[in-house]
Amino acid sequence: DSFYRYGKCTYDCGNYQEVIFIMYYYRLLVGENTDYSFNALWGKLAAEILMLQTNDNVANALKDAQRLQQMIDERDELGVRNPG
Repeated sequence: DSFYRYGKCTYDCGNYQEVIFIMYYYRLLVGENTDYSFNALWGKLAAEILMLQTNDNVANALKDAQRLQQMIDERDELGVRNPG
């Protein structure tokens, strides 16, 4: 939880490159199919969108958007709604 809050604070401060790394590793720690991972992926995608200055960032943002869509579809199938 502290790691996630640190990432959110880093995002709020505008250090988007660092947020991308924080949320990547946070998702590894909490597991792929958790609410925490879902929220972290949203934050990572937002940071990548704000960093759309290189082709690598565009490719990474597209990959994360596709994964996020897959997670949303899976959650809908299971009837899971994000509490926050």
